[in-house]
Amino acid sequence: MKKILFLDKSPSDHPPNLLDFLMDTNGFPLPLKDIAVQTGIPPSYISRLLNKLLGMPFGKFCTRMRCLNTLPYLLLTSEPIDNISNRTGYSEASDYSRAFKRTFGYRPSEFRKFFGQSKFGQSFVKYFLSPFIIKK
Repeated sequence: MKKILFLDKSPSDHPPNLLDFLMDTNGFPLPLKDIAVQTGIPPSYISRLLNKLLGMPFGKFCTRMRCLNTLPYLLLTSEPIDNISNRTGYSEASDYSRAFKRTFGYRPSEFRKFFGQSKFGQSFVKYFLSPFIIKK
């Protein structure tokens, strides 16, 4: 079992449910400063801790989660990419497209075309993503 490294503090010095503070009610990562306010832990320490826990910088985790949350819309709807990018908080579809390509290796339109029509894409959403999709 992998031991969690708490850097310069003992495990009792921070909440055991720090990961519970990462996401908002819509399934998107909260800003680091908001997590700091809620937990009472300095942002720089949270950033280092999350880097150890998640195995990636906090910003990269946020980008991945934002892109992951768009997969059901890409695979199961015909909603325009511009609308989907707005759902994730990107003001420009080009920024979303670039982040999505860095995350999955495909532009959103390519991903939709390749996986959206396939049984694999629909099964992927149904069995792997549906537990994480927060219904509004």
